[in-house]
Amino acid sequence: MFISGQDPQLASDTQSTDFDAIFNSATQAYREVLIGCLLARHQDQSINLRQPYVNLGEHAFNGRTSDERVINPFLYEKRIPNSCGPYLSVFAGL
Repeated sequence: MFISGQDPQLASDTQSTDFDAIFNSATQAYREVLIGCLLARHQDQSINLRQPYVNLGEHAFNGRTSDERVINPFLYEKRIPNSCGPYLSVFAGL
């Protein structure tokens, strides 16, 4: 459940294959970023998901800390391959 108290709904043009592509990608950081952004937005609706470094502005968030302390341990525990580090590389060029 999300903040609204209701289960999340996918946009009508979103297919489960979109998520399969992310989790089957050779670029493991994609799945970490997806989970990290979902968690960050769930915790704070005011954050700017394009600012994963705390020094980028008022609405930035700490992407690396959440990746290292929460996301990677979760993926490791569930035996889901993860990159253990280059989370922020996905944001290059944004």
